[in-house]
Amino acid sequence: GSVSLEEFETLFDVARLQRIFEEIDEDKSGTISEMEMRAALKKMGVSVSAGDAKRMLRSVDTSGDGVISWDEFLKAFQNVPLASLESIANRWANMGGLDTGSDLSPPLPNAGIYMWQTVIAGGMAGVCSRTATAPLERMKLAAQTRGLSSVAAMQEFRSVLRREGARGLFTGNLTNCLRVFPTGAITCTIYFQLLALTPADNDVDSMEP
Repeated sequence: GSVSLEEFETLFDVARLQRIFEEIDEDKSGTISEMEMRAALKKMGVSVSAGDAKRMLRSVDTSGDGVISWDEFLKAFQNVPLASLESIANRWANMGGLDTGSDLSPPLPNAGIYMWQTVIAGGMAGVCSRTATAPLERMKLAAQTRGLSSVAAMQEFRSVLRREGARGLFTGNLTNCLRVFPTGAITCTIYFQLLALTPADNDVDSMEP
């Protein structure tokens, strides 16, 4: 029988993954150990801790035997387009929930996030940030308007606590939160909308940042 184009592409992708698997499997045991995985990452100049390596291994090791078989490797990475050692490392790090800095691309946000979720997330992040820094904001304004030194500002801080209690440090914070919520919501939403327009989608290599 003939082989369809789709079947040919699948065979080609599997063969590509097989070569990557064999490249990582240095001792040719038919499985990938934690040390072999770390060695493969080190070739790309990426160092991961023992704890991070164990998490990465567990994210693929569905049988729990401490090594990665070919079947487990194929199941985990068969959907990586144009698979390469680097793209596999990216996906593997993302599956393990690791932040490897600039050495590997960070995980992309979930494409299924709704606009109302980005509005709430951005707005609440702004509110939390403003609330956490409200006492410092009040002291900064006092220092600027009265020309207070750092020592005098600390004395003012203690004075406010004595006169008004801890709540006094957050005077006017509600107004600030009402102002910062839409700002954070708009910023977060626009960021996600622009991110959706970048080449990091399912039509291009999803491992690209």
